[in-house]
Amino acid sequence: MTETSDPVCTDYACPNTACRGFSGLDTLQASSLLRRLRDRGLLEKQGAGSRTYYTLTSPQDALDRHTEQGELPLEGGNRLAEGGKQSLQGGKRALPDLPPGLAARLPQPRQRLEGTSLRALIRDLCGWQALRGEELATLLHKDLKYLRNKHLTEVVQSGELAFLFPESPNHALQAYKLPAKKQGQ
Repeated sequence: MTETSDPVCTDYACPNTACRGFSGLDTLQASSLLRRLRDRGLLEKQGAGSRTYYTLTSPQDALDRHTEQGELPLEGGNRLAEGGKQSLQGGKRALPDLPPGLAARLPQPRQRLEGTSLRALIRDLCGWQALRGEELATLLHKDLKYLRNKHLTEVVQSGELAFLFPESPNHALQAYKLPAKKQGQ
């Protein structure tokens, strides 16, 4: 990145200040936009703190990492709604058919599963594919708040599951996956 008194995007590098300058966004909106582009694999974060800037990645690399790239809205994804609450982004996505072994283990509506059995099923589902909390709640016929508070938080803290976007725990498209060390087991 070229040092100038007025930061601009140069040599495929873009700091937050330059993003604000050409987009008219405030600091938080520019950071949010740059973070969403990074999360989609279009930008790579370089540096830290006030020296943070973003560089372009290869478009093919971004598509390889995020096959749903074309479905993700760029505008308005993390804008704060009235009252400072973050609005929901992403909507529902169509999941591929579950493998027969996993589908057979899913509980029927109102069927109770013992805690360890439920957590084992959650781990197996997330090992098959990274799943959002809403998707897990639907598949397991559970309330999202109950599932998140009683099970998901604990399995993430224990290291049995990991966030798809570990740098942004409250990411609107956050999903749960097996940690890298457990995927090969």
